[in-house]
Amino acid sequence: MNRNRIGYGIVLAGLALGVTLTGCEKPPQDDAEPAEAETVEAEASAESKVEDNAGDEEKKPEAEAPDQEEPVQPTTKVEQTKFADTLPEGVSVEGKVVDGIAWTDAKGANMVIFGRKLTGKTGTKLQARHWRQSEGGDWEQVRQFVELIDECEFDTTLEPLTGDWSVTDLDEDSVGEATFAWRSACRSDVSPATHKVLVIEDGEKYVLRGDSKMRLSQTEWIGGDYKADPAFATAPEGFLAHAEKVWKATVKE
Repeated sequence: MNRNRIGYGIVLAGLALGVTLTGCEKPPQDDAEPAEAETVEAEASAESKVEDNAGDEEKKPEAEAPDQEEPVQPTTKVEQTKFADTLPEGVSVEGKVVDGIAWTDAKGANMVIFGRKLTGKTGTKLQARHWRQSEGGDWEQVRQFVELIDECEFDTTLEPLTGDWSVTDLDEDSVGEATFAWRSACRSDVSPATHKVLVIEDGEKYVLRGDSKMRLSQTEWIGGDYKADPAFATAPEGFLAHAEKVWKATVKE
């Protein structure tokens, strides 16, 4: 009886010891899986951020458009201004001032002055000078044009023709064009005069040359024909059409 109780006690003690030892063992490996999952998620999140950042870097060039040359916008309008007979200091023309054109554009203040004077005994000279005011305020001559009648013992015609059409910016480059006509003749009868229309821009000139148009009767006219200088072939668009318009406006005597 006592032996059985002792043996049973040993068994119970052994079981208790086994339970105690079992409780001291490390947790099952399955318990570590959540930590590994968190690590994987963190790495995946980091990789995702890298990819997102890389995507942002790839999008930047799209946001920053490549440098392109923008067209230069005109900064100054071409405006015709009133011509004053009193010339600024430094501006001159041969003979007496008989007409003038004035305007402002991107290059500054401009004027074309017409002067006429007698030459020799019976000659007459008509001169047009294009002047431009520099940034420093000084006036500089761009170009001059001359029409000359050497000798004339009869009636001399030598006059410039200007109008509201004299200043334009046909090619929209903010540099004005000056257009004027003049006619010249030495006549003792009823006959057409030499007639010209000049379009000038920044020292360049384009000319229509022909005869004035004169009425002989109620139904009969003479003259009025012209030829365009070859320079019009390379002139900006609209220059020839404008010159022809001025021709029609000035050709009749």
